[in-house]
Amino acid sequence: MHRRLLTVLLPSFCCSLLSQSLPELEPNDTPATASLLLSGVQSYGAIGVSLDLDYYAFTLTVPSDVRAMTAAGFGGSDVGDTTLTLFAPDGTTVLAFNDDFTGRAFYSQVTVGNLAAGTYFILVQGFSSAETGPYTLDLCSTPPGDLVQLTGALNPVSEGAEPNDPRQSGGAATVSSVFSRNLGSLAVGNSSFAYSDPTADYDFYAFTVVTTGNHTITTQATGTLPAAGRCSDTCIWLVDANNTVLAANDDIGGGNFWSQVTFDIATPGTYFAVVAAYAAPGGYLLDIIGSVPPLPSVTNALFSASAGGCPGSAGTPHLDTRADSITGQHSELPLLGTEFVVDLTLVPAGAPYFKILGFLPFATPFDLGPLGAPGCFVEVDLVNTILGFADAAGVGFWSLSLPYVLALRGLPLEMQAAVFDPSANALGVTVSNRGSAVCGNGY
Repeated sequence: MHRRLLTVLLPSFCCSLLSQSLPELEPNDTPATASLLLSGVQSYGAIGVSLDLDYYAFTLTVPSDVRAMTAAGFGGSDVGDTTLTLFAPDGTTVLAFNDDFTGRAFYSQVTVGNLAAGTYFILVQGFSSAETGPYTLDLCSTPPGDLVQLTGALNPVSEGAEPNDPRQSGGAATVSSVFSRNLGSLAVGNSSFAYSDPTADYDFYAFTVVTTGNHTITTQATGTLPAAGRCSDTCIWLVDANNTVLAANDDIGGGNFWSQVTFDIATPGTYFAVVAAYAAPGGYLLDIIGSVPPLPSVTNALFSASAGGCPGSAGTPHLDTRADSITGQHSELPLLGTEFVVDLTLVPAGAPYFKILGFLPFATPFDLGPLGAPGCFVEVDLVNTILGFADAAGVGFWSLSLPYVLALRGLPLEMQAAVFDPSANALGVTVSNRGSAVCGNGY
């Protein structure tokens, strides 16, 4: 199945001849001067000076879900720590913000569902004045409902007057509803993940369940406040009318220290979503979502680099994704709808090389020793090869454009590079280690 599908998609899917084909174009420090960003094509830029602002613009021709993400850049020490902001077509209204995203080290990711057709803006910044250096930026757009569950428009609700904790004397919960987006602020932080801290501020939102089934409550950053005024770490509880806790969460584990619970509510009636701050107070958004169509099942995108390769005049060629400069984490993954890039290092400056791509490794690697390259083995049962050239630093960039086709979930890819290196051996060829990938639509 995968082999037949890839044969059809190979011309567009396989190997982009020009890696990183969309560079940042300075000056791009305002929406009016934003650099171009295309879905499925990786852009690259740099925070060149302290507190540099890098704006990018992208256009949706149809309603779409959108995911944008940063990762380590090229050419030396990367910026290491970014923030990412998605703006509406007016260039000022914040639709989503993220500092650190779990799975991307100190890099960032935002996901927004069912955006209308139009031109939007993304701002990449270093986390502080100390962060400068290169980064990459990917944008993935999909049909509505693929990245974010379809909910329709959410009813806006503002937090009611304090105290809005009905456990307190005179306290009354804010009246909300299913399919609502609630804007609130916490004045005092919790000292722990506790439902009854007498010194903390708890915000209660009451909603009535008519249609039973899975209900999800989620906190996230609000774009209406400056960064200093946002709560950065929440705790949430789902509580019934008898004040019985049905579900609770501190950190969602994939989006900073925000919180999320999903619970199958079997009985109609009144329920409460409860929010508190862990340590640092501030503003937040709370979404209360009822039963909605499920997202497509997730297959995790994976990549691993094996040992191996044979030495050449510049060392043993090595194929791998780049690691960020702070944690050493490799956050570049073969995610559908993005451009996946691996780097070939330790090859002679300007050297030509063949990119070998296949589905499976050879059961018995092909030995190039008898041909004059002792210790060199071709490990990949190739389907396609593309010629590339290393840059002046002896680095080759190998990009794979992965379309957002859910049938490609779980597709295995094997890759290796054969480098022309006349000084290495009698054959004049060295080979790299093998990289193994699994295409997926999640982490």
